[in-house]
Amino acid sequence: MSGGDKLQEKLRELSAKLSSAKTVRVGFLEGATYPPGDGGKRLTARSKTAAKDGHPEWEGLLGRWGAWEATHPRDLSVAQVAFWNEYGTIHMRARPFMRTTIRVHSGEWGDDLKKYLKESDYDAQVSLTKIGIRIKDQIVNTIQEWPADNRPLTVYIKKFDHGLIDRGTMKNSVGMDVT
Repeated sequence: MSGGDKLQEKLRELSAKLSSAKTVRVGFLEGATYPPGDGGKRLTARSKTAAKDGHPEWEGLLGRWGAWEATHPRDLSVAQVAFWNEYGTIHMRARPFMRTTIRVHSGEWGDDLKKYLKESDYDAQVSLTKIGIRIKDQIVNTIQEWPADNRPLTVYIKKFDHGLIDRGTMKNSVGMDVT
């Protein structure tokens, strides 16, 4: 058998390319937070118009929530809010946008990565970046396409009905990185 040296060299080159990156993370990464105080100002403002808008029973509730929000400034993690949306809370129904994205699209990811590896001549950094961007875009798309399913009070506060979008902070905070 001849040419073994060339095969060994090609395998070393391929191994080096594939070792250029090992992991892609997609989701709500460290450091993404909601702006402090925004919720309290909005709740307080809506409480002042609730009675005249025909919702007198909401006036006190909105005022109390607004006062609490305004006096409890914090850096609320986007990952925490995403978790509450994904699994629900005692006050909010689950909106499993991450599980939906995984259920709908995960079957494509292996073939996509294989395609990206071939296109990039097996450069793992390039390929994982491409698959990370693809998955990130799919999560954002699931958030954008989530149906209008807010309760009437939430619609009143937000002034529109979209289950996973308020100011766009969560949607705009979907991130990805490659290591």
